[in-house]
Amino acid sequence: MQTYPCNEIAPSERSLAGSLSSTPTRLEPLGRSRRISATLIALGAILVISLLAITAVPLPAAGVGSGLSGHSAALSTSAFGGCNAVYTPTPSALLQGIAAPAKNETPGGNITATMEFAVLNWTSADSNITVLFPSIFFNFPRASGGNQQLMLSNRSALLNFSGWSSPSFGQTKPYVFPAGLQFKNNSKAKIDSMKLAVTATADYGQVTLEVRWQWAYQPHPNVTARSPWSVPTTAAHWPSSVPSIFYPAPYTTLLNHTGLNGTVGTNWTANLGGDVAGRTFFLEMEDPSGTVRADQLQTAPANATNYTVHLMMLNYNNFLPTGPYLIHIHDACGAMLWSRTVHAVLAPTASLRFIYNWPSACSGKTVTFNGTSYGNNSVGAITPSNTAYNFTLPFCSGHKFSTWLTTGAIHISGGRSMIVNYNGTWTIWYS
Repeated sequence: MQTYPCNEIAPSERSLAGSLSSTPTRLEPLGRSRRISATLIALGAILVISLLAITAVPLPAAGVGSGLSGHSAALSTSAFGGCNAVYTPTPSALLQGIAAPAKNETPGGNITATMEFAVLNWTSADSNITVLFPSIFFNFPRASGGNQQLMLSNRSALLNFSGWSSPSFGQTKPYVFPAGLQFKNNSKAKIDSMKLAVTATADYGQVTLEVRWQWAYQPHPNVTARSPWSVPTTAAHWPSSVPSIFYPAPYTTLLNHTGLNGTVGTNWTANLGGDVAGRTFFLEMEDPSGTVRADQLQTAPANATNYTVHLMMLNYNNFLPTGPYLIHIHDACGAMLWSRTVHAVLAPTASLRFIYNWPSACSGKTVTFNGTSYGNNSVGAITPSNTAYNFTLPFCSGHKFSTWLTTGAIHISGGRSMIVNYNGTWTIWYS
């Protein structure tokens, strides 16, 4: 909704820049005009919730691993009481660096990476809990620029073991480089879940995970070198690393969603299943530059068995340039549960209603919009566009324009122009 006094022009929106990755799990930076934490903390005094998260990984039939033992104490499930103690913009995600290989690979060399996890202070009570990892990437900086990337697809394991998971659980295939590979000097190789959270079929604080990783490579044929294991820590050094000892976010399911396209001015929706009753979710939409253009906080009913979250495909100024965006679904602790690339598209037509509140002396006057005159309470069929339409307000002897109000997917972009993205109502006052 926009209201402007006489001669005041609505603020303009910055133009789009950059592009989104075509891979859904590769996320853009979390540049925010409205921080999740500020929104949630402001509501903390009135929300009493349990916390959960979602992932696409199916639940396994059996667990993995053997080794060291550990334990964790359950925390309160009241609002924000059970979140990870060390805050980062990507709670429960993976991002940890170790020294990259010091020597380059000769032609035909290969490289692998292995991730392992353990439950701190494991007890038999943890045996029915499943932990679920999103797709994991291992990035090795190249001398020529960019990263050489290894990947593990999403996976899950039942926590019916103590100590570290078996190496086969989180080991990439050997990536062979026929022409060799030159690493950037004195650089850090990193494990990265691309800001997506590790989840579990447990509430925050019910189980504590630690994650470590290492690489192995052949700088020359028949010669293998291994890095030390990364050392799990509760410390964060954002944006270069996050805690590798942490609570996983609680698990739920994504049953379906609107799809790859979202019509500007309508709701993009996603239906969540599992343990959604009384849970709070935070949705946000980022443009290709990483700037948040829309957000929505919502809480499922206390008796819900599934819950549809939504986000209006409009920016804060009630229009949206067409093109790709990222929609993130977070839980109340800020953990990123899902990220989906959605392309904003315009509807074929829109309805614009004109309402005039002016003195009887001005009765019969019309507004000219894109060359067509519209009387009071009339509706125009407008082709949605991100190019502004021109308009002209009428002259009324002895009276002058006072203010206007817009609702819906319309945006006054200047003193005599309007962007129409979808249906809306334009109310004009004269005094």
